[in-house]
Amino acid sequence: MSKQRIDSIFLLRTMAMMMVVLVHVTATYLSALPDGSSIYQFYHFVNWSIRVEAGVFIMLTALVFFYKYKDQPMDRAELITYYKKRALYIVLPYLIWALFYEGYSIWTGTRNFDWIAILSRIVQGKSYYQLHFIFQIVQLYMVFPLLLYVIQQSFLVRKYLWLIGLVLEAGFHIISERYSLLPPELFVGHIGTYFLGGWIGLHYVTLKEKLSLTRNLWLTAATVVSGFIFLYTSYYIYTYDIHLLSRGIYLIGNMLYLISGSYLLFQLSEWISKKFPPFIASIRNIAIYSFGFYLLHPVVLNGVRNFIPIYPGGWFHLTILFRFSGTILFCFIIIWTCHRFFPWPGLFFGKLPERPNVWKKRGAL
Repeated sequence: MSKQRIDSIFLLRTMAMMMVVLVHVTATYLSALPDGSSIYQFYHFVNWSIRVEAGVFIMLTALVFFYKYKDQPMDRAELITYYKKRALYIVLPYLIWALFYEGYSIWTGTRNFDWIAILSRIVQGKSYYQLHFIFQIVQLYMVFPLLLYVIQQSFLVRKYLWLIGLVLEAGFHIISERYSLLPPELFVGHIGTYFLGGWIGLHYVTLKEKLSLTRNLWLTAATVVSGFIFLYTSYYIYTYDIHLLSRGIYLIGNMLYLISGSYLLFQLSEWISKKFPPFIASIRNIAIYSFGFYLLHPVVLNGVRNFIPIYPGGWFHLTILFRFSGTILFCFIIIWTCHRFFPWPGLFFGKLPERPNVWKKRGAL
């Protein structure tokens, strides 16, 4: 019996991708606007509130795989297939883009050529500002089969997986702050939202049947409260270098915001996919390019910035609008063109749907 298709993931991927681009477009407020001004505060709120996208992407990663494999034993053949696909569609694109951004940084004069430094940055996910997140995702892909096996052995673990993830990540942040024993790049730093996605995948059918936005006021309240604390404390950290909370507590607050916000967006996406199926179908072609958007958008945004200057005062809003729209448009055109006309686009943008092989058709003419 085939499983239900989770249509809401197309909306979630599209929203998360849009938020990633908007985070980096609006980040210019830090240097372009007067500290503490009303417009500065507005863009701080926008920039930091949409950082829930990190939690959404990690939640989706776990949701898809736990839903697929929850009742399926991963034998040796399946394990080999699983790692081959991850190497081809995740690790290889990551390495290609890491090398590209290393070369791009040298070309723009922001770095010098140093093989040791280049290799060090690549293995730590530090070749460019967005790649650290892909490095976290790669780790989670690598440990998924082991986590799946452990989770499949216990009913209680499956039932309370989201809570286990919350406790593990909170413990990781506290231990890291006090003892500095664990590197911050370790995947455990995102295990809360990852196990939330796993829990959704394991119980998707039940959760879908019980979906009711009117009964989730507690979830909305948790997102608002944790989000306010996160935004308020981050404002003082990044504007005045004043730390109102210890780093460990601050990261726990961030975790609570990502978990509650990601789950709220999941429920909202489920409701929209149920009420407006044609809308979900219309954005599917954008959602399939979300991984490519993530990898490509920084260099496209840099190009767009060269043609759209920063306007002062209230005109700053136009700067953001034009830069965001231009980045989205050109990213889509580039990825679509590569997908449609070039061989092996998956090497650069991850797994993509099959399209007619233009090169074979041309050869037959």
